[in-house]
Amino acid sequence: NAAWLVIKKKKKKRKRDHVTPLLQELHWLPVKFRCQYKIGTLAYRHFEGSLPPYLSSSLCTYEPSRSLRSSKEKLLKIPERNLKSFGERSFSFMAPSVWNSLPADLRNLPTLSQFKSNLKTFLFTQAFPQI
Repeated sequence: NAAWLVIKKKKKKRKRDHVTPLLQELHWLPVKFRCQYKIGTLAYRHFEGSLPPYLSSSLCTYEPSRSLRSSKEKLLKIPERNLKSFGERSFSFMAPSVWNSLPADLRNLPTLSQFKSNLKTFLFTQAFPQI
């Protein structure tokens, strides 16, 4: 709906036109990818130390019991889930899932602003692969 309000002022668009080209033109992420963007940003802030303690306490950094190649990577431990339906939607499950699915070079960026910019570009290419 917000995309329609912004575009309606600029161009003649019909109510029944598909919203995907509007999102691409505005460079907005679809809701699913916007949620991944927010969760990924919070996970980055966990490693940076700027995440509020009430959220940071629900995340655990992955530390393998023996020396592995993945020992040096910034990964989060995915907790065991009690409820299949609601457990997968909790922050403590979603943040590690989203974070660990990101490419290593993206997870290792030095600043939050660089991370946000590159994450949005990465998610935009995931959402709109034909560009």
